[in-house]
Amino acid sequence: MNQESIFALLFCFSVFAAAALALLLRRERANSRKALDEAWRRQATQAGDAEKRNRLTLRISSVVGSNLEQESILPRILDLLSLYFTDAELRLLAYRGNNSFAITLPQSSREEAIEHPGFAEVFSRTGFIALDEESAALLRFQSGTRLFHYNLPIVQGDTYSGSLLLSIPAELSAPDQRFLADLVPSLAAALRNQTLTDRFGRAVDSRVRDHLMSLSGRAQGELREAGILFVDLVGFTAQAERLSPVEIVQFLNAFFTRCQSIVSARGGVINKFLGDGFMAIFNAPSPVPDFPRRVLEAGNGIIAAIPDFEILARQCGIEGFAVALGAEIGGVLAGTIGSSERLEYTLMGDVVNVASRLEGLTRFFGVRFLSGEALASAVPDWSFRGLGRIRPKGKSRALGIYEVLGPSGSVDPLLLASASLFEKGLAAYQGRAFEASLELWSDLPPSAQDKALSWYRSQAAAYIKNPPPPEWDGTETFHTK
Repeated sequence: MNQESIFALLFCFSVFAAAALALLLRRERANSRKALDEAWRRQATQAGDAEKRNRLTLRISSVVGSNLEQESILPRILDLLSLYFTDAELRLLAYRGNNSFAITLPQSSREEAIEHPGFAEVFSRTGFIALDEESAALLRFQSGTRLFHYNLPIVQGDTYSGSLLLSIPAELSAPDQRFLADLVPSLAAALRNQTLTDRFGRAVDSRVRDHLMSLSGRAQGELREAGILFVDLVGFTAQAERLSPVEIVQFLNAFFTRCQSIVSARGGVINKFLGDGFMAIFNAPSPVPDFPRRVLEAGNGIIAAIPDFEILARQCGIEGFAVALGAEIGGVLAGTIGSSERLEYTLMGDVVNVASRLEGLTRFFGVRFLSGEALASAVPDWSFRGLGRIRPKGKSRALGIYEVLGPSGSVDPLLLASASLFEKGLAAYQGRAFEASLELWSDLPPSAQDKALSWYRSQAAAYIKNPPPPEWDGTETFHTK
């Protein structure tokens, strides 16, 4: 091979090498650009995810510190987390002790109680946990055991308070795990507030609680119309002397629980427990539409439940008690009273005293439920028996008192007829026609012969012998309570 051939071969090789090098460089630049683009995309995604997590953290903190009803805060937190963990099932567990939990699901304000002997130990550890099919079903997970289950313990101080559980199709990334760990203080605060609300709610009606929590400082009272209902167990004190404390508490708790549901269903609030009775209020602290009717409905509902109370009483060894009710409506001053250390929400006004007096007068007249004049006038489609005008001891104003018979359409016609005849005799009595009143009352059937009739008959007979003074207007004055 001559020198020219060698140079030609070297030239061709150089051209080929240069072309190969150019192709290699072009490919490397493309790969580098692709890797750089991928890195930018990954960084942008991570930055976007980080931004989402930051915004979500702020929203959850805002919910925990908001004025939302406490019952809706835990579900709201789960709803927000579901927006980020779109392929996860989330559960929030509040530990109640003794392997008992209250479980909250997204989009549900109702807690469910669950128990499992091993849950407290399992859920106190952070990380992925194994759940068998039974446990997954108990936690209301729809996907069974096929997924990963990540547990985030919620700890307050050194005390385990509950867990956030995620059922997911793949392991959580490290940033997501750190994000969840950063949420523990907010979740702990939400669980603590929920626990306080649950305990506070058993001591104070939720409407009173929300009203008190909405006040700034020691707010002044407000004038408003309200309904008052006093309820008492007559004869229970004497019975209680031979019962054990456990039996007394057992019966009273059952009685108050049933009455609470009846009163609450009509918009009322049990404001005070008074030994073996209580005071319920209506149209305070929040408005109750048609509250006079609700007062009567609540009282009637308690009377309707008396057979159930009697069965319960016999089971506790209690015999021979009665339920007495007194109710009236009127203007009150509603607000908080007390010392600088302790406040109580209550209603103040003459109507409160009147309702209490009416409840006490049921024993004298031998009836279960007495209404004041304002309440009886406010609900015209209910039936009442007028029992006259009474001036109780310590009161300068006479009270018109009425026995509550019930909704007009549901009262026995014979009872209505007897009530009408009684009222005719009472009108004659108040008009000083005492002989006429006795004659009218003599036509009442045996079923209408009660303590009220007996007392008015004896009064009429006494006035026939010794007429009342000329200024007497038919009002009877009581000198004892």
